[in-house]
Amino acid sequence: MITGEQFEWILTQAEGQQIDFKRDPYQLKEDDGRAGLTKDVLSMANTPRDGNSYIVLGVKAYADGRKDMVGLLESVDDNEHQNVLKSKVYPCPRFVYVPIQYQGKDYGVIEISPDRRGPFQATVDVGGKVRRYVIYWRRGTQNDEAKLDEQEMIRSWAHGDRNKKESLSVSDEPSTPWERLLAAAHAFESGRVYLLLAGPVTFEDAKRAAGLASLHWGFVFDFDANGLDSGLVLQL
Repeated sequence: MITGEQFEWILTQAEGQQIDFKRDPYQLKEDDGRAGLTKDVLSMANTPRDGNSYIVLGVKAYADGRKDMVGLLESVDDNEHQNVLKSKVYPCPRFVYVPIQYQGKDYGVIEISPDRRGPFQATVDVGGKVRRYVIYWRRGTQNDEAKLDEQEMIRSWAHGDRNKKESLSVSDEPSTPWERLLAAAHAFESGRVYLLLAGPVTFEDAKRAAGLASLHWGFVFDFDANGLDSGLVLQL
């Protein structure tokens, strides 16, 4: 739980990858509010870090570091915040909503632990802000869709490969056809269904693509009339 001293420390920090300030609470009875909470928690949870991240409700922050301690008219309990995410996100990040009283006003803090079971993604579209199976993360003070190189950084952190995380940069683009396929298909991660559509190919091309047989396809559609004799399906 967050103590008064911890809350005061958070208030001295600037917004960044691990801290976000919001003047108003999430309106959890509305689609837009549920989508906002989902995107913000996913973005924080997917951002590589060693310590906790915090979303502070009831505080308006300015670019020059000033903060207006607005406070909240009412505080929604942790259970309502958990219910928004638990049926829409997999895996579900570990977070807790903590109500805080400070200098006669009420505030709320969402504390997100550095959980490495991700990447965390929505399994359904949520409002107009969150698309299913998209990896969101925090780029500076902005929550955004992770690009291919950023997704690899997130996966490396989630899998505990710290050295790889340190070495990745924006210039690290997939170079081979196999790497490009893995990047485009999210490394064929569990929780997704993958389809293979095969058209007419030569026997030699089919042999070179035999590695596709090692992947877990949900469905294979063969549009080659000779597929069973010489096409790609023969290799699968």
